[in-house]
Amino acid sequence: MNKTLSAAPLIAKTPANGYQTQKRCDGWYITTHVNKHNATALIEEIGKDLNIPVKVEFIER
Repeated sequence: MNKTLSAAPLIAKTPANGYQTQKRCDGWYITTHVNKHNATALIEEIGKDLNIPVKVEFIER
């Protein structure tokens, strides 16, 4: 789908060069420092493109 936030992929199989706020989870790199509004909109857009209902929640750690 090649969707990005601020030039960094939200989810990718390989880490983004020079982008330090990614966490590895089950073989995927998840960009963790994102604008919640933009990330929510992007995830909802992906769900719509795939015709899959999604629920987005953020947890604070």
